[in-house]
Amino acid sequence: MNNENGQNPQSKEDAALKSMMDDLRETETKDLLIVGSKALSKSLCDPFDYSIRLTTGEKIRYESATIISSDWIHLENAKIDDGFQNDYPPFPRGIDVRISHIVWAKDAPYGS
Repeated sequence: MNNENGQNPQSKEDAALKSMMDDLRETETKDLLIVGSKALSKSLCDPFDYSIRLTTGEKIRYESATIISSDWIHLENAKIDDGFQNDYPPFPRGIDVRISHIVWAKDAPYGS
């Protein structure tokens, strides 16, 4: 059934929904591309065990990540990882890291 403008209201709603979904996909893809790493990108949506190394040499293990801006990422449930099981204090509320200071990222650094 067409409305007074000769348009089907259902198709108008479908078009609006499709447009919203396209915008959402574009935004999600844009956010993932800001990170530029498969492991970092995965940590945005799949909480698990991840590790990064900074240009200053520190390795940080963390559970998940959130993009703050194109320059910064927030790592949840993070802890310094020196490989010797030293008890460095964890960062239970997370730590913010400049993306350009990340040398590498690993998914499941000690196996899955």
